[in-house]
Amino acid sequence: MSMMLFVLAFPGEGAAAPFQGKRILWVESYHEGFSWSDGIARGVEKILDGTGVELRVVHMDTKRNPSAQHAEASAREASRILREFDPHMVMASDDNAQRYFVVPFLKGGDLPVVAAGINWDAGEHGYPAPNVTGMVEVNLLDPAKAMLRKFGQGDRFGYIAADSESERKNVLIYNARSFQGKLQGLLVSRFEEFLRAFNEVQARSDMLIMGGNGGIEGWDDAVAREFLRKHTRVPTGSFDEYLAPYVIFTFAKDPEEQGEWMALTALRVLGGESPASIPMVENRRVRLIVNLKLARAAGLVLPVSLLKTATVIGKEEE
Repeated sequence: MSMMLFVLAFPGEGAAAPFQGKRILWVESYHEGFSWSDGIARGVEKILDGTGVELRVVHMDTKRNPSAQHAEASAREASRILREFDPHMVMASDDNAQRYFVVPFLKGGDLPVVAAGINWDAGEHGYPAPNVTGMVEVNLLDPAKAMLRKFGQGDRFGYIAADSESERKNVLIYNARSFQGKLQGLLVSRFEEFLRAFNEVQARSDMLIMGGNGGIEGWDDAVAREFLRKHTRVPTGSFDEYLAPYVIFTFAKDPEEQGEWMALTALRVLGGESPASIPMVENRRVRLIVNLKLARAAGLVLPVSLLKTATVIGKEEE
């Protein structure tokens, strides 16, 4: 079974380390090297550095191995490590760690749990619980809509993404939360479908949001970038940093925010607070990325004031 285990120590200034001797088990859904997980890890390490905490990390590796059988086996192994390590508390990030590990093994028990990266609705996992609190991961729809509208020629939004369970859920949530059922979603399974669908969605939309492309069979990155450079005609946006090469505006969630909040809250719990006394929250930070190459392709003239506040990519002239 593909799963990785790491042990990290965060020594403080000798005996002055405030949490010397405390142990935290962090079970995360994906794998080291996956950009979202690595960003959460940077946030965790930033907060725990110098605290004296001993952190053991279990990577469930469910992105590269998406079957339920793998996730269940990884959760059982995490449970075995839990018994061996005997931590004072648990951190758990992203939904699979909740679904397969926390909910079956820990929810409602005595061991405190702080979660992060829960997509949209913590109620799916029965959170909050007496021993569980966490940060919910949401896309910041309203700032994205406001920015795209500044450059769009109408009010029709389109959506294109992989045909996956998570993207079907996203379309429903977007329409319920912010688009009043008017978001036109087109989900595709193959790269050839994506190329056709992109132009189809643009033809009936004034602005276009691109969701995740994971699971689009035959995705060709070089071909996609060149195609989008030639065919982008309306303002386009996304919510994940890895999609920045394919859209004009990326309203990127900050995984470090999830890691920082999770670790800070874990220290609050180690300091004596109960998870039940700590309200669940949603992420608030966003990093704007502007793809200048695609903006030029769409004929958009972007104000200098906007570019000064953004991370700008695609500056090279054609």
